[in-house]
Amino acid sequence: QAFDQIEKELNRKIEHWGLTSGEKRSILSRIHGYVGYEHLKGCDLVIETIRTKKEQQISSRKEVFKNIEKYVSPETIIATNSTTVVVTELAAELEHKERCIGLHFFTNTPDAKIIEVVKGLYTSDEVYERVCKFVKLLDKEIIPVQESPGLISIRLMTTLINEACQLLMEGIATKENIDKTMKEGLGMPLGPFEIADKAGLDK
Repeated sequence: QAFDQIEKELNRKIEHWGLTSGEKRSILSRIHGYVGYEHLKGCDLVIETIRTKKEQQISSRKEVFKNIEKYVSPETIIATNSTTVVVTELAAELEHKERCIGLHFFTNTPDAKIIEVVKGLYTSDEVYERVCKFVKLLDKEIIPVQESPGLISIRLMTTLINEACQLLMEGIATKENIDKTMKEGLGMPLGPFEIADKAGLDK
């Protein structure tokens, strides 16, 4: 499923003249999929990005963090892409808490030029600097964020989507016109209902 999604995104770039078929093949040849934590040995950076049910968010991620730590070296950075669970809580039971950090990629907006970087209470300055270098290597801009559920992006987006739902329920405008207003009036690439559909209403 992950490979299918990556390939669809690369095909979209080809259709918009942002990539050639040869570049797509080259990118896919550098991506490998495995099942099992033992394959993480030797990694410099591991990013947890599992999907969980709301009631299992913390326990499932903590379990993943503990399993990662069993197989990687003490210098390996362990990051979470989660915006809702603070990294300090995920790192609390690890032997090397200082290696943990929040690294939020905008998965619903692959072309976004920013990444939210979250330093936890235990995160060392060295780990933070190394992660900032990694973000720059990806040609992305670092947005430093203090720990907070939702960070900047999701906290504001949730408010926007909730307010859009309120407008619709009050009969102020149609779903299509609310989305159109935000896109054509305020320059958003997607309207709030389109974002909600893309991200998944369960989120």
